[in-house]
Amino acid sequence: MSKTKQPKSLKKKEKLTGFDIMYKVVTIILALAMFPLCYFTNMVYVQMDHTQIADLWGSITQNDNPELGVTYEEISLAKLPEYTKLLSSLGSTDGSVNIWSYEHFRPAIIAGGFLVLALVLGLVVIGFAAFSRNIKAIMGISAAGFASTLISLGIFNEAFAKPIIDGTVSLNELLKIDNFLGSLALQYIGKITAISPREAFFSVMFIMLGICLWSLCVLIVNASDEAEKKKIKK
Repeated sequence: MSKTKQPKSLKKKEKLTGFDIMYKVVTIILALAMFPLCYFTNMVYVQMDHTQIADLWGSITQNDNPELGVTYEEISLAKLPEYTKLLSSLGSTDGSVNIWSYEHFRPAIIAGGFLVLALVLGLVVIGFAAFSRNIKAIMGISAAGFASTLISLGIFNEAFAKPIIDGTVSLNELLKIDNFLGSLALQYIGKITAISPREAFFSVMFIMLGICLWSLCVLIVNASDEAEKKKIKK
């Protein structure tokens, strides 16, 4: 009896080498690291310079605090519910808050959307690294994630932070406070002089870039190995 040839689709796949396994493990660990870093580390830094009246009041009421003139706050996703409660207390009587209704916060929300897109692409990278050998796809997806963080950074800095820092958007407008006493109080509190992304944001950006470059290096090594194998066969 003559042996029947197995179709190409039934041929055994090449076994994973130690280097292949290392690539998968490192890629998955890097992609997974983005999520706790993004949640627990600081996302945004805000600095406010006080007016002289605010400093005088602070010196009267907080004699144990020598640092007057500047207040800063580092905001993380873990603290987000606290700030949501603050906005709800300022903006509505029933305690609810619709962040999209705050017009000048919309660029920050859109920037956050692009950051979330990068995190979703991180999950896709994990899936490809775990169940596929398509290194080019991982490199392309991580490059798209890095591009998404660049877009997020540009929107945050130019459309959200810049108008607040240069005074185009006042605190009253930012927080939608239109009553006289509230507006007067904010004028004497001070001015926001710095808003910038922090380590949570940049961890996502540079991990995506790192996965992309790591994948590119692996592709170059694999291509070099294939070229050497072809030379040996000849």
